[in-house]
Amino acid sequence: MSVLGARPLAWLLRRQLSAHPEAPSALVLVRAHPMLADLPAELEVGAGRWALAAVGGELSLRAALMEHPRLVAVVPPDFDLPLDLAQRALLRRALTLGPRDLVAAAAERPCENITDAALADAVMADPEGFAARAGRWSFRRPVVTEDDLRQILAGLDAPVDRRRPSEMLAEWLVEGPPREGVGGLRKLLIERQTVAATLLAEALTPLGLRALVQAGALAGIERVPCPHDRAALRNLVEPAVRAAWRQDAAAVRPLLAEAEGRAAQLELTPDEATRAPLLRAAFDAAVRHHAAALQAGQAPTPDALAPLERALQADAEQIAQVHALARLARFAAAPLSDGEDAAGWSRLARGHTAWADRLARQARRRDAQAPEPLRAAARAVLARYLSRRDALNRAFAAWLAEAEIGAYGRGGLTDGMPLHLLTRALVAPLTQSDARVLLVVLDGCDVSTFHAVLDALHDIAAPRLPRTSGALRGALDATGAVFGALAPLPTVTSVARRALFAGDLPKNATLRDCEAEAANSSGDKVAFERNAALSDVPRTLLLKGDLGDDAQALVDAIEGGAHRVVAAVFNAVDDALSSKEVTPLGPWTRGALGPGLARAVAAAVARGFVVVMTADHGHTPYWSADRKVPAKRGEGPRFAEAALPGAVRFAPVPWRSEPLHLLTDVGAFAGNQHRGFHGGAGLEEVVVPVALLGPPGAGSDAPERPFWWDDSAPPAARPTGEGLAAALMRSPRLIERSRRVRVRVKDGVIGDLIEALDHAAGRLSLERTAELLGTSPKRAAGLVHELKRLLNVDGAPVIDVDEAEGAVRLDAAALRTQFELPG
Repeated sequence: MSVLGARPLAWLLRRQLSAHPEAPSALVLVRAHPMLADLPAELEVGAGRWALAAVGGELSLRAALMEHPRLVAVVPPDFDLPLDLAQRALLRRALTLGPRDLVAAAAERPCENITDAALADAVMADPEGFAARAGRWSFRRPVVTEDDLRQILAGLDAPVDRRRPSEMLAEWLVEGPPREGVGGLRKLLIERQTVAATLLAEALTPLGLRALVQAGALAGIERVPCPHDRAALRNLVEPAVRAAWRQDAAAVRPLLAEAEGRAAQLELTPDEATRAPLLRAAFDAAVRHHAAALQAGQAPTPDALAPLERALQADAEQIAQVHALARLARFAAAPLSDGEDAAGWSRLARGHTAWADRLARQARRRDAQAPEPLRAAARAVLARYLSRRDALNRAFAAWLAEAEIGAYGRGGLTDGMPLHLLTRALVAPLTQSDARVLLVVLDGCDVSTFHAVLDALHDIAAPRLPRTSGALRGALDATGAVFGALAPLPTVTSVARRALFAGDLPKNATLRDCEAEAANSSGDKVAFERNAALSDVPRTLLLKGDLGDDAQALVDAIEGGAHRVVAAVFNAVDDALSSKEVTPLGPWTRGALGPGLARAVAAAVARGFVVVMTADHGHTPYWSADRKVPAKRGEGPRFAEAALPGAVRFAPVPWRSEPLHLLTDVGAFAGNQHRGFHGGAGLEEVVVPVALLGPPGAGSDAPERPFWWDDSAPPAARPTGEGLAAALMRSPRLIERSRRVRVRVKDGVIGDLIEALDHAAGRLSLERTAELLGTSPKRAAGLVHELKRLLNVDGAPVIDVDEAEGAVRLDAAALRTQFELPG
């Protein structure tokens, strides 16, 4: 049976009965057709039910009429109808099944009269194929038109004017242009009288399709002749090629081959390269241009690099390399000031040099696979970066050599604090506020690597200030969740890590990181047990030999509940530095960070621990063989008691009886080459990261990228003279509003709160706010809501309470705008 069954006959009957309602209708004769084979015994049309019968001649027809008062009889094509039967039949003749009836049956809706003989013949020639295509068609009108038939026969599954031309073109790029009904479809497209439809009509052959793609790919280049409207051509071809490329790049690539060759011959200008985003030749030309600019000392802006990312055949590694080199070039030229004190140098290291160091490591890793123009640019940019970093390191070492006693003698929790005071200033106060602490020490992890560690753990833990109160809360509000500490000199494990766990600087003459592993472990554990700052706080320390392959012992200690402080050292970074390879360290993934680090941090966060993550010292990477300095055997790679070429002399101090000579330049070393070194006085070795980690999610305090990262202007310095709070309290607008909006907070207290918020970068904990307001945190939240009525003029978000974070936030810029304050 046909896929259409009796539907063509039903539509034939319906059409004729509705057109001739007055005609006799007890008998309908229909000439046989292949579509009318194997019919059912009855057919219901409208309100009437008809018997169906296939008859071979007059006798069988008369016999059927005697049985069925309403009969549709299918008669042979050459049946000679007797006069009496003709008079009884509808329209007095035998009807013929036509293309309109087949179309209506397939579309399940009426079809208009088909005047185009070619269309009618195409439908009748393959009714089954037409029915299959029509079954996928999206009809837009209640009556099927000849336009619909042309598009269905061309293989389209929706009307041309209901599909974007680029969608149709994308389909043809992958599957080839239609092979049937091409003439009718071309006529239909041309009749649309739009530029896009006319272009599609030209693409209805393989050669026409190829020519259209070639022209569209080069349409943005003015010196290439274009037979069409350039804008219309690009608007059609570019989205179509992109869509087809995502579906089947192999099918599209040959269509672009001729345009690729033409573009390669033209030696495109930078502007032309951005106007031909479909071509790999254009992408390569743009990369060469940016590489030449970088080599000449000109860093392209993010806006200038944006076209690279829009290129169809963009190379992600090359784009990343150009971005990295541009940022390094901006760093090398950025207006950075030397730190004036420990906090200033810490901010410089965390906020600038660490970001640049990470970029430099990435750029060096990609360099081996980059094309020569980018390699030349990398050599030039990295040389400028290295010069800037060396200068900053030398300035830092010169400052530290003069300020060492004061820098390491300071107390309290501050940015740039001495690392050996971390347990006294942070870990012990956390335990006193009923927190349990996981202290993670990453051996040899500089701040730039620490950024990568935070990225690797982002869905497990994130920088976040814990809920605390009193002096600790105020100190943390000032430092933030990520800050820096100064590792003691020389920056080797036997000094720096021992000082961290002991809570004091070791008073011994050990100048080399050469203690046996067992001695190191034993000494660290004894130091941690005797840490006076932790007093009788239950604690345990797990080192490399204790962790095993999966840190199960550490997880057990976290989950066991017997210890308020659980400490562990992970050695993955320091172990990597000992390699004799000189290639840059690879990306830091969870697996590369060491057995069980992510698992242990996740377990601690899940059980409400405050995770304090830090390092005992940082490291400087191997750079090149020409950075090797001559030194006596037995001395460290970055330090010695005797003078070293390019080293800075550090005088004896109460905790170190002999002078030290420390290297500062990035990658400078004595002795054997390794992947990295430590022991010197570079920013990347001395300034170590400290982060407080909690649950991931919104509101985390992740490190902010520096202003030069995306070509921003440097942040404006705090204006001298009158502060924000004083200017607000003298504001005529505030005085006028205070007469109308009464709040239960005294003017002096309002000023103190605004000043504290301003100095804390616009964020204070509710506990600290409560201290300033002289009340409880719960009541403090209510008082801040009152202040919103006073300060949030016209609903502007000047001050608000973040209940989820337990913090009060101030938008200083909005405050200045609403109250017309200077600055």
